[in-house]
Amino acid sequence: MSNGLYKPVPWSVARHRIHLMFRSLRVGLVGHWVMWEGSGLPRDISGFGKHAIVNTGIWSSSERGRIITLDGGTQDIAMGLHALHDVGNADFTMAIWERGRGTSSLESIFGKIRFGVDEFGIHQQSGIRGRWRDGGAATIVIATTTFVAERWYHITFRRRGSTFTIYVNGLPEAEGTEASTSQGTSARILAIGRRDTDQSFNFTGDVDDARLYNRALLDQEIMLLHAYPYGDITPWWSPAMRHVAAVAAGGPAAGSLQQLGVGR
Repeated sequence: MSNGLYKPVPWSVARHRIHLMFRSLRVGLVGHWVMWEGSGLPRDISGFGKHAIVNTGIWSSSERGRIITLDGGTQDIAMGLHALHDVGNADFTMAIWERGRGTSSLESIFGKIRFGVDEFGIHQQSGIRGRWRDGGAATIVIATTTFVAERWYHITFRRRGSTFTIYVNGLPEAEGTEASTSQGTSARILAIGRRDTDQSFNFTGDVDDARLYNRALLDQEIMLLHAYPYGDITPWWSPAMRHVAAVAAGGPAAGSLQQLGVGR
């Protein structure tokens, strides 16, 4: 019987759908910094090779494995200037794991963030926010979760059409509509833990597994990205995977996956 959350479907069906979604998570990926090196610069494994050019953070470890710790002062990670990372006025999705220290200060987490001019990214100020601006009006969506210091959260910021949505741990929390029509960020660097042009508004905490897509991920893909980020960590029988399997079993239509080039 269904309990309203999990659907009574064969595991073979759920696993097949999840496998297709795993394949779809490579589609449109223009940057993926897993941060599993443990030293030196984080490498981009998206296939485009846009590796970090600066990393002044401290490599450390946690229950997530290798991570990078930023002190909120002079430590950050920068990927440099690449046209590949400009979202313009098109759909995009960006995601990152973060563990903050509970500060209420304005801090840049991930993106091409400048505060006041063309920009996009994830930042915090008494809560996690996604922001997109063309130099004029800004679209800002604010997560409703009350964040607890020293706890890991998976944050996703997505644009689909004129709608922007912020997700926490795989679930949508707030959305807003486009406040303007065009954007140019070619002069801004993609960075983690800092504003694009200087070491200010720096993030205090830990970061891991940052991704940037040039498309809007499906809700089911975002849930999967949170529950099963690397494809070999979370057991199939875990509560998180049972939830994903339930969604997958009645999840995206085959046509949706076929549009991504992964369905049959």
